Amino acid sequence: MEKNKASQDSIKILNRRSFIITAVSLILSLIVSIRLFSLQILNFSFYQKKSVENKVSVKATPPIRGDIFDSEKI
Repeated sequence: MEKNKASQDSIKILNRRSFIITAVSLILSLIVSIRLFSLQILNFSFYQKKSVENKVSVKATPPIRGDIFDSEKI
């Protein structure tokens, strides 16, 4: 009887721990999903505007030329 009681207790503990781990993982997944939805759907226009403003502008500047010396002309 004692062995059976200990087995049932360990099964209860295992079930309780697995429930807690599942619940915590679901809560964390929900938090990440809500945050992703907020960033990608709700704040899309804000981040699109920031992206356009953050572009690298290319400005061509002519190189500064110095005197070119040849080994024949000294």
